Amino acid sequence: MKKFLILIIILGAFFRFTHINWDSFKAFHPDERNISWAVTRIRFFDQLNPKFFAYGGLPIYLYRALGEGVVTITHNPAWLTDWGRIAVIGRCVSATLSTISILLIYLVGAVYFAPAVGVLSAAFLAFSPWAIREAHFETTETMLVFFLLLLLLLATKISTKRTLMLGFVWGLAMAAKTTSSLFGIIPIAAIWLPHFLKKFPRKLFYTFILLGVAVIIFYVFSPYTLLDFTHFRESMTYESGVALGRFTVPYTLQFLHTTPYLYQIQTMLWQAGPLVIVGIIGLILLVVSLLTTRNSSLVTFLIFPIIYFGWIGSWFAKFNRYNVPFLPFVTVAAAWLMVKIHNKFLYVIVGVITIYWCLANFTIYLRPQTRFVATEWMFAHIPADAIIYTEHWNDGLPLDLPDAIPYRREVLTVYEPDNDAKKNYYADNLVVGDFIILSTRRVWATMPRLGEKYPLTKLFYERLLNGTLGYKEVGTFTSYPQLFDIVVNDDGAEETIQVYDHPTVRIFQNVGRYTQEQYLKLLTGY
Repeated sequence: MKKFLILIIILGAFFRFTHINWDSFKAFHPDERNISWAVTRIRFFDQLNPKFFAYGGLPIYLYRALGEGVVTITHNPAWLTDWGRIAVIGRCVSATLSTISILLIYLVGAVYFAPAVGVLSAAFLAFSPWAIREAHFETTETMLVFFLLLLLLLATKISTKRTLMLGFVWGLAMAAKTTSSLFGIIPIAAIWLPHFLKKFPRKLFYTFILLGVAVIIFYVFSPYTLLDFTHFRESMTYESGVALGRFTVPYTLQFLHTTPYLYQIQTMLWQAGPLVIVGIIGLILLVVSLLTTRNSSLVTFLIFPIIYFGWIGSWFAKFNRYNVPFLPFVTVAAAWLMVKIHNKFLYVIVGVITIYWCLANFTIYLRPQTRFVATEWMFAHIPADAIIYTEHWNDGLPLDLPDAIPYRREVLTVYEPDNDAKKNYYADNLVVGDFIILSTRRVWATMPRLGEKYPLTKLFYERLLNGTLGYKEVGTFTSYPQLFDIVVNDDGAEETIQVYDHPTVRIFQNVGRYTQEQYLKLLTGY
């Protein structure tokens, strides 16, 4: 079994580290850019305020420290100033923690259930598309999974030493991202259960230790969350407003008219495939088992995923990254259910589908990124004097590559309110434009669904895409999950699953050369 586990970990590491610089230092992920920007602000130890609070101080300080080490070795200061290079440092951390998490989830499955559950959990995590994908980003989701699994493992036995360790890990998790304060329900449940009132003074003592250590560690590794509390509060007000839908921004319009909880499950299917269904059934059966057995260790395992999914499932914003802390529990529950059923046919079916879904998604990192392919096509087919339109709130193309052609690039401000002035704006620009570049599906996949909010822009995109606006689609660049000849079109997935590392790029050329009057008629609905 040990040799099999080692093989699983090696394969998991291969999937996580392969082509970790998939964007050639371009930093296409906006959160990576924000984190890297914060890293460039840090100077040990006279300037420690990252002035960025969507994430905690821990990853920012860690990436800065590692960057300084890389500069010392390479003598290349760009590792501390270039956002793309800093992102690669963060991705190496993500891939490392994700690989260690394969061992941790084995231990969690073995301790809470059985060694066979641990091995199967490790295999599922090693081949999980969501885990492999998150390992290719600088963001903290992989770090949070690592801390979650550590908390679960440490919470299996409570003592003064274990409580100190639990407080330390919980503090680090909060220093990575403050929303992980919810992780504390795992050690608190382990301390107080079973028999809530039994050994009350000792449990109270452990709770004080837990909270005290967690707060100290949090402050040490993310001090400016408190020292610059005004800006932290402003950031949290914005982030919570976006998540809860108190106000909408362009990148959350995709969530209008989506169904709470069901949309998250649909997104998890894209993230992990049919294994999610097995895992959710397993979690439900574990809850039923808990109601009949009142097993305290089962409470420790289940309390977080139940509360967490109940919490995030109600949010307006339903980004796939919000599901990530829930997915390790789905993974273990799926392994538990399969071991419980112990059906060879089920093992084969779930195993084949899981490996297929892993490899199909992994091939994304083996192919050239679509933005690069589209850019090279543009250099080869679009004349230097062409007027190119890109979209509001979307990274424009072409990329800034060696021997780049200095096209005249303009931005279509498509998110402005629809009115007659905007109709004239569209017509004026369409007349003089030569090409329209849709660098991701962020706008064209969402706007046609929002006729009540953007009727004009809905019509604009419908007619652009069906060719009746006078612009012909002359280039389409995709990199869908694919294995052999089987291609999975993921244009229907939650957009952040696709738009960072394998966006669909579409290029339209003005072949109709319509007049302004013709465009005004087309945009009126004639």
